[in-house]
Amino acid sequence: MSEETPFEAQLRRMLAEGVDDVRPESAPYDAIVRGARSARRRGMAVAGAGVAVLAVVPGVALGAYGGWGDGSAPAAGAAPASSGAPDSPGASAGADEPEGMGPPATSGQLADGIGLSQAEASFARCLKSHAALQKELPGDASPAGGLGDPADYRLLQAWRLVANHNEGTSGTGVLAVHREDDGAVYFCRDRKETQNLRVFNGDGAPERAVTVDINANVLYRQIPLGGTDWELPYRWVDYGSVTSEVSRVTVEYGGRTVEATIDDGYFVASGVLTEKPDAAPAIKGYDADGTLVYDSAEDRYYEAIID
Repeated sequence: MSEETPFEAQLRRMLAEGVDDVRPESAPYDAIVRGARSARRRGMAVAGAGVAVLAVVPGVALGAYGGWGDGSAPAAGAAPASSGAPDSPGASAGADEPEGMGPPATSGQLADGIGLSQAEASFARCLKSHAALQKELPGDASPAGGLGDPADYRLLQAWRLVANHNEGTSGTGVLAVHREDDGAVYFCRDRKETQNLRVFNGDGAPERAVTVDINANVLYRQIPLGGTDWELPYRWVDYGSVTSEVSRVTVEYGGRTVEATIDDGYFVASGVLTEKPDAAPAIKGYDADGTLVYDSAEDRYYEAIID
């Protein structure tokens, strides 16, 4: 048997921790688009080499989140001890060169007591992990260049990852987009000993007034293993892009409707589930006059099932 390379050893260790679930697609349009949608749904793997490896570790108790009840934030004292007070969103870095990650449009995009500086630190760790894995790839498979640093991005959402079969151990989730709008959305899972970065490039479906990226399903659903049920309460996140005609987006999920934030071409919404939902989020978009311009129930490209 040939000697195992460093990359094979690292990959073997990551696979031993678990592999992020990938489900086959059942898109309602032609096979070519369906194939592209399936490939993009896997996301660009941690190193962009087509292998989506995310550790899934069963485990940590949810006691710190027992105070959740309003669907938006934990009770007083439930925020992670290391988070401190949230930084003020919308603060400008000033000058010509940004000094750090761009802030979100509203304070609600910093959930669970997580501040901008903590979100930036988590995202930096994910970028570092990404870069390290790139170096381990064979020459032809290693993508050219890196993904930069947090100052190249702006935050869409930060939240506390609770321990469950989908996220693995507890930690911090960060959703970000590049300041130059490269068309991708970057999802960072920063856990105690593991950082994973996924790059979502859409699903290949035509743009609508509200385009819900199918990759978002990893942010609002769990993948129970071995017949187990969902771990609750559960912080969910949903996002997508919007055209300039959209001024309001609502997301109904788990029996509750929340107002999404519109942030420079994207919508992002979040809440807390206390019961397992029976359908994916229902999304509606409205123009400035209050006219409905998008309804996910009428979108043949939208996957409304949760299982």
